Amino acid sequence: MSISMYNSTGPVLLRFLRDPDQRLDQAQVLADQKKFNTAVLIRSRLAPDMRELASQVRTASDNA
Repeated sequence: MSISMYNSTGPVLLRFLRDPDQRLDQAQVLADQKKFNTAVLIRSRLAPDMRELASQVRTASDNA
């Protein structure tokens, strides 16, 4: 019985990408409610030694 690379990794990678997508949707809703500029959110860092949110999302999708 052969198993494809997609069947063994696809579901995990899709889940890996779905979670940040949901978090970003939640952040967008909250920003809209609070009338917060989302461009500021995308360029934000949680800590000084972290990369910006946009860079972290890009890295997560590149790794998947």
